Amino acid sequence: MLIQKIKISNFKTYLSLDLDLTVDDDRPIILIGGSNGGGKTTLFEAISGALYGLKIESKEHFMELLNQGAINKVKPEISLQITFVGKVLGQQQKYILKRIYQLNPQGRPLESVSLNMNGNMYVYGTMTAPKERVRAEQEISKIIKANLPQELSQYFLFDAMQSSELLKKNVFQQTIRDNFENVLGFKKYLQLKRASEKLQQEWAQQRLEAEQEAGRGLQPWRQSPPAGAASAVCDGRGTGRSCPPSVPAPR
Repeated sequence: MLIQKIKISNFKTYLSLDLDLTVDDDRPIILIGGSNGGGKTTLFEAISGALYGLKIESKEHFMELLNQGAINKVKPEISLQITFVGKVLGQQQKYILKRIYQLNPQGRPLESVSLNMNGNMYVYGTMTAPKERVRAEQEISKIIKANLPQELSQYFLFDAMQSSELLKKNVFQQTIRDNFENVLGFKKYLQLKRASEKLQQEWAQQRLEAEQEAGRGLQPWRQSPPAGAASAVCDGRGTGRSCPPSVPAPR
């Protein structure tokens, strides 16, 4: 996967950005520098958001992401567009992926997505019919995953200032292990394992509580002797007051 261009509108520190990232074969590296707060991290967030989508949960969240210079001046919408090329089944394809976010009249965030793959269009949005949306979303997700799975994106889209964290003892190994499990689908099995263990613990607790409750209901019953009655004791020779009557042996 080679990113060729990123276009950003009204996203965080960027009111408008159209950045060409094409490279020559003999000069394949692009370095992006800037002062703190200059937008380096936001640029990578925009690339990631264009590929995998922004998870905008509310109107307040949308307004936090919207560039402050866009408020009351331009249409309040966030637009992220990325152009990239990649090989699928041995053939190089060019993709233009665009995501637009805005609020509906009720203040709810809406998303619309379009992907142009060599002239073939895939389009869906929040208001798209469920069946059609699922089909288009699956196609776009499949194309993105074939080029750069989201689980591996953090190895390519990250702030260099954060790289020192990966080099700390055990952090790098744990990060590789976590993503290895994600890519191969092991994470789902681990989640099922933890869920089953938790369920077993809950059942064991419920069984223990039921047994304790049943035990309280089966206490031995003792009848108190009538008031003023002397205690009756069997002396073991059949002469005590509480001894059962003797039966003569047959002759």
